[in-house]
Amino acid sequence: MGYSQDEISFSVLEISQAIGKGEPFIKLAKALGIQWYMMADGDRVGSDYIGRANDHLADDENIANRAQKLSHPDVEHEFWHNGYDDFISNMVDAARKHTIEQQSAGNENEKIKLLIKAAIKYAGGKPAFAHLLAEEVKRRGSDTIPQTIKTVINRVVELAED
Repeated sequence: MGYSQDEISFSVLEISQAIGKGEPFIKLAKALGIQWYMMADGDRVGSDYIGRANDHLADDENIANRAQKLSHPDVEHEFWHNGYDDFISNMVDAARKHTIEQQSAGNENEKIKLLIKAAIKYAGGKPAFAHLLAEEVKRRGSDTIPQTIKTVINRVVELAED
């Protein structure tokens, strides 16, 4: 989207394994006067993270200015449902796809979940998958980035400039 992480000076922290699910990071950022923003999965756990973040807002703040919940269960599903289904599906070999068809037994959501999981495994894990996805986004162009992800990026840039 034309932004440089180094020029804007922001960091991405994965909080799901952290004690307090993000709250310690929010407290630290606030204590140090550092802007913060949360992107949460579009599931029940993501809603819980947003609720926890909401508890740390100043009286004049709104959660919509500090957090974005994805439209889908996770970032992989966000890309799947926004035009990257072919890219993800093509990472999975025919034999595994056949097995997934049988395992999902006509349940489309389960099939998508299993295809994404298989693509991540094929890539060598989530970091490697994310790298391949980023390269594909770069190849396709920023106009193919899901709107929810664009919203997150734009808000982070706004906060970084404050």
